[in-house]
Amino acid sequence: MKKKTICFIIPKFLYESQGGAELQSYYIARELINRGWEAHYIREYMYPEFPKNYEKDGIFIHSIPFLHPQLRFLNTTCLFKVMQNIMADVWYCRATISYLFPVYWNARKLRQGKVVWACSHDKEIRGVKAAKPIIQMAWNLNQAIFRAVLPRINHILLQTQDQKNLLKKHFRLSGRIIYNAHPKVTGCSALTDNQTIIWVGRLQTWKRPELFIALANHFKKKPYQFIAVGIPIEGCGHLEASLRETDKALPNFKFTGELQNAKVCRLITQARLLVCTSDHEGFSNTFIEAWARGVPVISLKVDPDNLLTQKKLGVVSKSFEQLCKDVEHFMEDDRLWSEVSQNCLHFFNTHMTIDRAVSELESVLGN
Repeated sequence: MKKKTICFIIPKFLYESQGGAELQSYYIARELINRGWEAHYIREYMYPEFPKNYEKDGIFIHSIPFLHPQLRFLNTTCLFKVMQNIMADVWYCRATISYLFPVYWNARKLRQGKVVWACSHDKEIRGVKAAKPIIQMAWNLNQAIFRAVLPRINHILLQTQDQKNLLKKHFRLSGRIIYNAHPKVTGCSALTDNQTIIWVGRLQTWKRPELFIALANHFKKKPYQFIAVGIPIEGCGHLEASLRETDKALPNFKFTGELQNAKVCRLITQARLLVCTSDHEGFSNTFIEAWARGVPVISLKVDPDNLLTQKKLGVVSKSFEQLCKDVEHFMEDDRLWSEVSQNCLHFFNTHMTIDRAVSELESVLGN
């Protein structure tokens, strides 16, 4: 009997460039392989240190040329040739709206496979306001093509109720919410003598890493240790420079730079709190990685589906002054920390394990 086959179409593969969408796609692929599926991955060839085509952890990885983030529709023919060799039962698009039309078009030509689009960020639905007019024009073109094809595909997957509301408002469409997920974890954060506070994210302006620096400065007379894990982004070198300068200047602050996800998860396991200073997010993987280990989240603004507040998985501070108060409260009150830590573990194990998410995905694909 032929295996069911899924193919992920995403600009980058996890081992070549780490990101939330890449991580989620990898987790889903590995779980489906464990369930007897065959998993393929079509990504743009950007990194010469990796082969154009290879196999990693049971996933077959294929390449198409890298053109331009806003001109991916020009890759339609190259994409068709690769899709023709795979003939997947499911074509799963994530991390860009630009490939949805080429994938849909090619799948129709092949007369093979359901097309799925999984939202990776609110901006894909809400739209973008770019600083440069030419980039705005290119985004508007991609958004128009995306808007035309989205009602025609088989399944729309969303991360939060907020995204579902945005989809209804801007597209008059509905989709299925499947939370981002994480493999089950055996260890969790230890309370005793744990003074570490961690921040994890790409070094982008809207993630506000400078506020984490300010937080470390605010508590420089406390025994708290602050660890920032940051993935450099082109054009945001000033953020990396600030973090490195703070690493040298403050004894209670450490900047690790980019780390492999397994190392990040080990650091989260050793932390007492995860702090998020972002202005907005999709559904941050770091929240889930923290909850899986019993680590509460202190967030400045972001609260996906109000889970932090409603399920008591942490707090939303809303101002820097309150952020400082909330961090100190959780660092000094063991009873509060323990209660919220147990909430995190229970919620994760009930709602956010990868086996649960993939079971929901298989249910959607079976309809």
